[in-house]
Amino acid sequence: MLSTAESMNAGPLENTGTPQGGITEIIQHSAETPLTPLLLPMLAHLSRGQNWVALVAPPGELDRVTLQAAGVDLEKVWVLRPNREHDAVDLTARAMLSTTCETVICWHRAGEDRALESLYTLASQSTGQCILLRGR
Repeated sequence: MLSTAESMNAGPLENTGTPQGGITEIIQHSAETPLTPLLLPMLAHLSRGQNWVALVAPPGELDRVTLQAAGVDLEKVWVLRPNREHDAVDLTARAMLSTTCETVICWHRAGEDRALESLYTLASQSTGQCILLRGR
């Protein structure tokens, strides 16, 4: 018979004690409630860590001046913008697999739902965290 500690494999820690990556979704139900005031203090805190923070397809309101005014260390932030070669999901996946990026924040656009499944699969292979912001 297994003890309680031995039988509990489903947890946030692997056997090595290293946290596994994961995805947190924040769903914005109304455009009238902006997420920027919520995100700026978090970005400032995250940018003071040892690793990089990647912002994938951020809205225009999160410009250099706004980030700096909120105390974000711009030397620790990558801003990744989708283009013809790499969409937001691809950029998010690449950042999640990076060994230098601790947190990836992606602004999800409508119509990309099918491609999101790959991000959930990648989350188990990554040690970083992904925050997926989804609008309605």
